[in-house]
Amino acid sequence: MAEFSAESIKVIAESIGIVLPDHAAKELSDDVTFRVRHIIQDASKFMVHSKRDKMLTWDIDHTLKSKNVEPIYGFRAAESIPFRFASGGGRELFFNEEKEIELGDLVNAPVPKVPSDAQLKVHWLAIDGIQPSIPENPPPIGKDLQKRDSSDPAAKIIPGTAAHPQPPQTGKLRKELKTEEMVKIKDLATHELSVEQQLYYKEITEACVGADEARRTASFSTSTFRTKILFFNLFFGLEALQSLSSDPGLHQMLPRLCTFIAEGVRVNVVQKNLALLIYLMRMCKALLDNSSLSLERYLHELIPAVTSCMVSKQLCNRPDVDNHWALRDFAAKLLAQMCRAFHTSANQLQTRVTRMLTKALTSDSTHLTGKYGAITGIAELGMDCIKNFLIPLLKQLGEKLRSHLETGGPGSMHPYASGQGASSNADRVAAVHIQTLLVKSCVSALKICRNLPDVLDQYRAEFGFLGPALHNGVSKARAQTAAGKLHELIPAVTSCMVSKQLCNRPDVDNHWALRDFAAKLLAQMCRAFHTSANQLQTRVTRMLTKALTSDSTHLTGKYGAITGIAELGMDCIKNFLIPLLKQLGEKLRSHLETGGPGSMHPYASGQGASSNADRVAAVHIQTLLVKSCVSALKICRNLPDVLDQYRAEFGFLGPALHNGVSKARAQTAAGKVQRAPGGGF
Repeated sequence: MAEFSAESIKVIAESIGIVLPDHAAKELSDDVTFRVRHIIQDASKFMVHSKRDKMLTWDIDHTLKSKNVEPIYGFRAAESIPFRFASGGGRELFFNEEKEIELGDLVNAPVPKVPSDAQLKVHWLAIDGIQPSIPENPPPIGKDLQKRDSSDPAAKIIPGTAAHPQPPQTGKLRKELKTEEMVKIKDLATHELSVEQQLYYKEITEACVGADEARRTASFSTSTFRTKILFFNLFFGLEALQSLSSDPGLHQMLPRLCTFIAEGVRVNVVQKNLALLIYLMRMCKALLDNSSLSLERYLHELIPAVTSCMVSKQLCNRPDVDNHWALRDFAAKLLAQMCRAFHTSANQLQTRVTRMLTKALTSDSTHLTGKYGAITGIAELGMDCIKNFLIPLLKQLGEKLRSHLETGGPGSMHPYASGQGASSNADRVAAVHIQTLLVKSCVSALKICRNLPDVLDQYRAEFGFLGPALHNGVSKARAQTAAGKLHELIPAVTSCMVSKQLCNRPDVDNHWALRDFAAKLLAQMCRAFHTSANQLQTRVTRMLTKALTSDSTHLTGKYGAITGIAELGMDCIKNFLIPLLKQLGEKLRSHLETGGPGSMHPYASGQGASSNADRVAAVHIQTLLVKSCVSALKICRNLPDVLDQYRAEFGFLGPALHNGVSKARAQTAAGKVQRAPGGGF
């Protein structure tokens, strides 16, 4: 195989003034050979993909560019550059022969002609609205023909109609017909819809907003298309709205469809046609769901249409009966979907929409139904919009609602109930819907941003008329949240701690290990899920303390309560366990000093004698209490540790606690001595 020799590398180095030793020239020759072969191999791939048998210089350029290497400049030529061979002195070279150019011939050569400048030719497109008949302008089309084409687009492809007369027989008329057909072909523009697209537009709009619900949601009839447009198969079994939401070929019709929606909303809002407004919003939803369409250029038509269905004063003839609230909610979801899909830092779409809705909400001229639409629009934009734009207005909105809900109601004794200030039934219905919507929308945000406890007076002072309803909603939401997380696990774990009997032989089987493990699990849950809202650890501590102090709790259950409180940390031991040590000690005394083997207690063989299982439980409780409380007592009690003080303060458990604390202090002192430099004082 061909390769670069070390001699060639030396010659190249000498040409730029570098003298290479033999071993360096050998290493460079191997590396250059490898890299050049790699480049030629990739260049041959470009040659094969270009369907050529001859490798050209731009194949090398493409290869170098694919390897992020700067291409070689000045070596591209239409023909192959010939190389000549020369040898001498034991060396072989290939070089490109460069011809000498005479400067005199170059100077005396004739100057090439200057290229002509770009020229513009202007003509009148129209003068006073009239198109002049000049060759540069297309021939005008008569108004009758335009009207006929717009009203019956299928006439262009149906023979025998006025647009397609039968071919005449005479040569002169045939020539005129040929000229007319050529004019029609020339008149077609790229932005015009084809006949098939016009038929589609007509059918889809009639199906979406027509009175026939079966036609809108069921499959189209294909009788008019089978003989005319065979390839137009989207109507074969597809629904109208489904076609708008999934068809990828609606780009040319998209401007017409958006204009149709905008104009339809403008007309039907005035006419208060609720059904057609719903159909138009469903069309808008279908276009938004079509992933192959980009509606960004048509938002200036769609957003006003959608907003009109939200904040208009009246969308139907009977606003107190008809469910126009569903249309407002649906339009708010559409507006939020547009903001999420098309908001950028450049257009600031969501910011402008939020500003518009807030302005409508705070304006005194906006009707209650319009305020409902503004509220549901802000609520659909997310939690941040609710916190920043809705919650600060709750008190103001509450006073507005109070004036409608507390005046003029059925059986109301308000002085304006039958006077001029009485609210209409439609206003009262709107006020009820607004109150329900505000409570529903703001409860989640208030539950997050407000800390416990939820005081009714604070809610009433901060939110006015809406305070009690918001307080009730937040309280229920907190209860549901707390109950939804651990309402099954905590009772199960607690049962394994405080149940009276977990095995058949409680005095023999090691059920104490299960109770200790369950206590560790409960403490882990409290550390992981405790918040200022649910107060989980507080509730668990209260439950364990109640089980510990109850006379009905068995000794095994008291053991579980003690180990649970001990696992919750030092603070729980200090506050809930140490104050009960004397009481618990007396309880243990009654089991440990009665009924034992060889006991002389008067109840040793009587009714008060304790069972073996109770004595085993008492021993475990005594050991657990000493083990759990020693560390806390060592910290909170000062020296010296007097046995009589321990016995007076902790009763039966005093000596054991005194012994444990003394040993703990001694171990701590011994550890400090061992860590001292030199191993001593």
